[in-house]
Amino acid sequence: MQDTDPTLTSHADGGADASDAGRPATALDTARGLAVVFGPAVVLNAAWLVSSRACIRALRSGRRPGPVPLALAASAVAYHGYLRPRMHRWGATEEERIAVLPGDEADADPGEQTTRGLTIDAPVEDVWPWLAQIGQDRAGFYSYQVLENLVGCRMHSADRILAEHQRLAPGDEIRLGPAGYPCFRVQEVRPPSTLVLLSQPPRPGAAEAGVASWQWQLRPCGEAGSRLVVRQRLDYPDRFGLMWRLVEPIGFVMERRMLRGLKQRAEEGRDVRPPR
Repeated sequence: MQDTDPTLTSHADGGADASDAGRPATALDTARGLAVVFGPAVVLNAAWLVSSRACIRALRSGRRPGPVPLALAASAVAYHGYLRPRMHRWGATEEERIAVLPGDEADADPGEQTTRGLTIDAPVEDVWPWLAQIGQDRAGFYSYQVLENLVGCRMHSADRILAEHQRLAPGDEIRLGPAGYPCFRVQEVRPPSTLVLLSQPPRPGAAEAGVASWQWQLRPCGEAGSRLVVRQRLDYPDRFGLMWRLVEPIGFVMERRMLRGLKQRAEEGRDVRPPR
């Protein structure tokens, strides 16, 4: 058995520390979260904008753009034309990308959609318990815990199956952070194959920056494996378009680590060292 991070032992044995996980977010938590989530993307997008304008001005005046503005402008083209589309379909086959999944009916024409997938060398019945227990005040999200807690999520990712978090029902809340942070509610659950989550306002009366679905589909693959397909669909007012574009890169990084963390746990079938 691999060593378990000592900071996670109590959670792995008996769930999250409710006194910490449920405590409302402070102003410092919120400010730190905004800085971590938006800061790098804002700086990078500002650099792209400035460099693109510098290249355009140079070309209009008959000069050759400098190497730094040219490189930054080229990286912007590469991101939007090459990397971003691949982030949206990471690991998914063409068939999976166009397939109709449970939960699609909630929004027939979403503004944004990502479909990602991976193969897990464990049967569906062994993968489902790890999926069923996700949530900030449950088993965490198996992602980069340091980053999650840097933005004030107070996350503790479990390294074992928690019996007390195996029952899900429509209407159950799946939190991404403490009170005041974004959250989802269970729309549909059909063990061991389907979990559909719909976004909810972080608190009653709060303005919504968009409506999102988070759809999980498990199916058998091969003799004793599973195929996990995860889809996110998002609709938002035009005024929030830039915000969601800025969130996309960190969202991709965290979800990919989450999928790999879930895969690792299901394949190990025993205690594993959670990603830090």
